[in-house]
Amino acid sequence: MAELLVVIVILAFLCVFYLPKYPQVDFKDYRFMNDYLHTQSVAMSSKERIEMENDTIAPFPISFSKTGNVNQAQTITGELFQIIIHLGNGYLTYEN
Repeated sequence: MAELLVVIVILAFLCVFYLPKYPQVDFKDYRFMNDYLHTQSVAMSSKERIEMENDTIAPFPISFSKTGNVNQAQTITGELFQIIIHLGNGYLTYEN
């Protein structure tokens, strides 16, 4: 029983002192890609032009036509990688 108590105390000690120092990662890049794909799918399903509400990392407003095409190609440099928005059908890719 004493061994179990010692193990629990050691684990509690590690949690108290290690977890607050664990680096916090901001996932703005992933959030942007999710918002982008969601807005594009809404534009295609509603068959109307929609502008993406952009409060994340894109320097220019992004609008989608009723077929999901974007208004301009862009390369957006995020914290984790570069996001490349292609003209045509509006697909995006990312690079490290």
